[in-house]
Amino acid sequence: TKLILLDSLLQEIEMIKLLTVSALLIIGAAGAEQNYMVLQEKLGTALLNGYNKNIKPDHKVNVTVNMFLRDVASVDSVEGAMEFQLTFRQKWQDSRLKYENKKGYENVPYYTLLAGQERSIWMPDTFFRNELESNIHKNLEPNQYIRIYPDGSVLHSSRITLKTACFMSLQLFPFDRQACPLQIASYGWNADDIVYAWRENDPIQVTKELRLPAFTLDVNDMKTDRCDVITTTGRYSCLSLQLSLDRCTSWYITVYFIPAIMFFFISWAGFFVSARELTPRLLLQFGSLVCIAVASYVIGHQNSPVVVYTKASDIFFGTTVLFVFLSLVDTVLFAAFATQLEKEAEGQGLLERLKTGSWITKFDLVSRAVYPLIYILFIIIYFAAYSAM
Repeated sequence: TKLILLDSLLQEIEMIKLLTVSALLIIGAAGAEQNYMVLQEKLGTALLNGYNKNIKPDHKVNVTVNMFLRDVASVDSVEGAMEFQLTFRQKWQDSRLKYENKKGYENVPYYTLLAGQERSIWMPDTFFRNELESNIHKNLEPNQYIRIYPDGSVLHSSRITLKTACFMSLQLFPFDRQACPLQIASYGWNADDIVYAWRENDPIQVTKELRLPAFTLDVNDMKTDRCDVITTTGRYSCLSLQLSLDRCTSWYITVYFIPAIMFFFISWAGFFVSARELTPRLLLQFGSLVCIAVASYVIGHQNSPVVVYTKASDIFFGTTVLFVFLSLVDTVLFAAFATQLEKEAEGQGLLERLKTGSWITKFDLVSRAVYPLIYILFIIIYFAAYSAM
């Protein structure tokens, strides 16, 4: 019985120890949470008390910029615009917000100002010079923050969707490569007040899941540079980013070029129809001509803007239309000599007609071979030349 009582007493002592430790942990956690909240509140008050947000931190402020490209929604050749989403970050030094030497805040890695509080401190008036439309995302809460670090450096980060102007040169369309710029500058402060610079290490990051609907982004050919501008109000610091975009040509070749080539050979098939059968020949060739002309109009007006110069697609479809039109001219010509052609074709072989036939017979036979050969040669030269470009 004594052993049973002693065992029960030991179990109760262990239970009391566990409850005591748990209570101490809960009290400690609550105290730590309370200390964190008090510390953050005091730090915020200490940093912003007496702070004048209308005065910039120094005579000349150096702003370091980097960005993370999240998505490219569209590249519109007709409108000459590019829409994409990015995380835009800019960093500068403000000695008034330095707290590394303030007692009690040594272990605070940074102090965060969330959306709505960012106007409590001075910020550069950065804008995108070639912007058409822009907005900061506000799903749930505005997607931006400011971090103040112990040494007084300030980081501002925001998630933005931008639509920027991208003036395109379409001489090589649809085999073209476009360079779309993004220019960053201060709207009100000139180069004596604010100087922008790209971050030295990895200034542009791109998500691995990036997919463009009609182009391929050449990640290895993104160029960062300066674009300082001089206006009537002064000289302004400016940064530029150039995105190199290669148009995906496979869709255009499949939907427009290959059908046009097929219609050409359909028109060529009319050469082998008897000259007396004028209606079938005209249907084959005129129908092909209409179809190629429609494809040329669609690719020239709906998939690219109307420009004053000749595009690569114009050369291809213009030449194809010319060849099919010449086949129509041949049909009309052969119809005028249909009786003679039929008479010479009776009882004579191909080689015999080439040697002894009339000029119209020889022209008919030679055109059947030369007509497609010249067009095939044109196709080879065309695609070889534009692929090299």
